[in-house]
Amino acid sequence: MIDLAKNHEFDESEERFIPVTLNDLVSKLMVDLNLPSAEKLLFKRFCKIFIALYHAKFFATLQNMKENYLPFNPDRTTLPVQTYSNADLMERRENLIEDIQEIINKANYSPITQDELNRALAETSPYGLDVSVDFDDFDEIHLYYRGLSVTSEQSRSWRTLFLRPQTIDIPIYRRLFLVLKLKPTTNAPAGPSFFAEPQKYLMEKWRHLFQMKMTQGGDSSVIYLKLFKDIPRSDLEVLFPNTRVEMRRFDKVTMGVSGGGGIIGGTLAAVSKIARAAHPATIILAVAGFFGIIWKEGGKVVSNRNRYLATLAKSLYFHNLDNNLGVLSNLIEMAEEEECKEAILAYGFLLAEQSGACSPQDLDQKVERYLRESYGVEVNFELNDGIRKLREEGLIEETAEGLIKPCALNSALTLLDREWDNMFSFGDLSAEPSSAA
Repeated sequence: MIDLAKNHEFDESEERFIPVTLNDLVSKLMVDLNLPSAEKLLFKRFCKIFIALYHAKFFATLQNMKENYLPFNPDRTTLPVQTYSNADLMERRENLIEDIQEIINKANYSPITQDELNRALAETSPYGLDVSVDFDDFDEIHLYYRGLSVTSEQSRSWRTLFLRPQTIDIPIYRRLFLVLKLKPTTNAPAGPSFFAEPQKYLMEKWRHLFQMKMTQGGDSSVIYLKLFKDIPRSDLEVLFPNTRVEMRRFDKVTMGVSGGGGIIGGTLAAVSKIARAAHPATIILAVAGFFGIIWKEGGKVVSNRNRYLATLAKSLYFHNLDNNLGVLSNLIEMAEEEECKEAILAYGFLLAEQSGACSPQDLDQKVERYLRESYGVEVNFELNDGIRKLREEGLIEETAEGLIKPCALNSALTLLDREWDNMFSFGDLSAEPSSAA
């Protein structure tokens, strides 16, 4: 299934994520926040323990996701010592997808809509590729992106007789995450008979054979996780394993004119030689020359297709970031950083508030203004997430008037230190039976 959770236009002017590393953000806040020197030192300690605490929490989440992904991992190197029932596999698959969707949201990724996918399928690739994908070959598809941008490239067009290069703008996804599961290969469909509907019969047979060929290089029992960077919107199709590369109309016309002319000319020449020939050897040479022309034109088709495939492989080689199990670790790290950035920014600006309290709207505007003035980026700050995390840790107070007040730094450090100690609490170990016994 393809996620259709939201609709959006391709606009790179505003991001959900904060495009600066966590360490750089904390270092700059230490300089920019209007805090006394003593409080700045305490704030630095606060950031250190808060980051360590969330790292431990996300590590537990990563271990749980790895456990659920184990039976679906196509790259596993450990022995399959545990057997899974169909019900257990289905439960693990559902839990894995739910965990991925939660982590993806915390990492500030957004789902790609059906409308956007349709636009991508209708566009021509900047690499000169025309490709198609049959989504019925997949049992499950999830597409997410983080960060929108536009890059420019020089291209020559027939409209200018290929004399003057034109600058074209290419919308790209800065990060793209793909969850993919192939459908199990089924027996050939019954469908219509050849004599009743020959065209439909041949299309069904061709599609079944293509699916079988595709699944020979993949496993329908596993789940593929892929992470890419800087993918043009018009190239979404090239990320799928059943991509069919087709020549552009211009290339087809060019090859049709040159190939058709060569074959027609070769045919006329061969017929003329055969008609005038009296010796059998001359006839054989004429026929061989005719088939040689056909072979040459067929070679051009193969050569052009190979060129298309090489372009496709090259484009994917430089855009692939991570695969399968490594993707989970990558996403966890992104989510961990985003969660910490949101909470630290919200708490830091609450501390710097001279009146001691602030409304959520004012706090949101201050943080967004700070990010715009400090880093030159428009960020739709996820204030609710930041406030939620501070509330869960008991680091803020909310007044009856709807204002937010920060907990004092000394108290905040005490609360975080207590939570860290309790995270690894094992109770009264003296009650455990002695190992020496």
